[in-house]
Amino acid sequence: MIAILVLALQSALHPVEVSESPKDWQLFPRGENGLGEISVSGHWLPDASTQQLSLLVQSEGEAEWESVEKVKVESRAITASIRPFQLSVSAPAGLVDYQAFLILRRNGVDEILHSWSHLAVGDVLIIHGQSNAVAADYHGEQLANSTDQSRWIRSFGNSGTDAGLVAADLDWHIAGGEMQNVPGFIGSWGLDLARQVVDHEGIPVAVLNGAVGGTSVTQHQRNALDPEDLTTIYGRLLYRANHAGVREHARAILWYQGESDGAHAQVWRDGFKAMSNAWREDFTGLEHLWLVQVRRGCGSPSLQLRDFQRRFTHADDRMHAATANGIDGHDGCHFQYSSYVSLGAQLGPQVGHHLFGETALADMEAPDIQSASWADASHTALFLDFRNVSGSFQVPAGSWTTLALDDGAVITQVTAVGNRLRLDLAASSTATTVEFSGTSGNQTPWIRNERGLALMSFKDVPIE
Repeated sequence: MIAILVLALQSALHPVEVSESPKDWQLFPRGENGLGEISVSGHWLPDASTQQLSLLVQSEGEAEWESVEKVKVESRAITASIRPFQLSVSAPAGLVDYQAFLILRRNGVDEILHSWSHLAVGDVLIIHGQSNAVAADYHGEQLANSTDQSRWIRSFGNSGTDAGLVAADLDWHIAGGEMQNVPGFIGSWGLDLARQVVDHEGIPVAVLNGAVGGTSVTQHQRNALDPEDLTTIYGRLLYRANHAGVREHARAILWYQGESDGAHAQVWRDGFKAMSNAWREDFTGLEHLWLVQVRRGCGSPSLQLRDFQRRFTHADDRMHAATANGIDGHDGCHFQYSSYVSLGAQLGPQVGHHLFGETALADMEAPDIQSASWADASHTALFLDFRNVSGSFQVPAGSWTTLALDDGAVITQVTAVGNRLRLDLAASSTATTVEFSGTSGNQTPWIRNERGLALMSFKDVPIE
């Protein structure tokens, strides 16, 4: 049909005024039916010569969908009146480039008034937090874009902190993972995770990254009087989501933050609870949240804070955990590109399972302690039992240096006994709790599950 249309963009004013329309490279969120709504609205002034206004959507494979508004002409003249129009086409999700055309039929001739290209239908994810959620190219490796960039991974607006630049950028972009505070930036592990979705699920993905380096959880709170306050981190993300048309359709938020809260564990816990409640109010389509447990290093996040991060996921089956523990290439604060990819690889199977119904992989979640118990009456050994462990453990020498009992008992050996850990002590112990802090940097080996995921940090777990 497009081949026979007359491309006659009028030099004079035509009787159609568009108020809302797609943008080039826009991603339209799919609904539960797998379809996304591509729509155009405005006002038009039909007369005897303009009997039809239509929205035509065409795919790469020449499939077409059309929405039409017609005026029935019963006589040679009709009474002209301005009327609103809304034309909408439902297009299926998939790795398909769509084009859309707004067409006016005048005197039997079709005229293309507007056209939009590289439209897609897929899913929406949000990444948020501080610098390891930003996940820029901190080591100048220039690997993220060449490895994972794709026309099927998109973002909206400017990820920076300048309110004016954020307000001004209302365009869609191919997502990038290297240079922060620029249009379309989503971070290196965000780009890797999105690429996994594209490859495994066969759908495009839009990712909005609202993270800001060096920020506390308090700085991420919503301004209740003005949720889209562009001077706030929360407001800038919400503004972008609203103007992208995805606020009600973001399926998950992945949160990586806590280093800057240091010893203020209680403040972090209360702040995260308030913020996640605000997310559920504003991002009404949220299905799942992911919380990445931070590790020792810059900001000196306390073990209590990190334990709060672990425990948050126990009370809500829509909240899931990952950990930065055991990820190599840690410079004490940030990570190498390959390390951020490791985080993407840790998150990918979980996202695939919980969002897309993929089969759960064995040991796809980091080992999370469930209980501790004495192995004998003399209290010279104890067992640790874990959630999420179906196989066994790798326990290299030196990997238990930050496992500790509250009475200071010396741990002489840690061994895997099936999916449990056995801690042997130098002497009888009077301890009542056990903890695991983990280390910064890359010098100390880690206890890992069979997929290579390290233990989550934990504090004050009672010994039964």
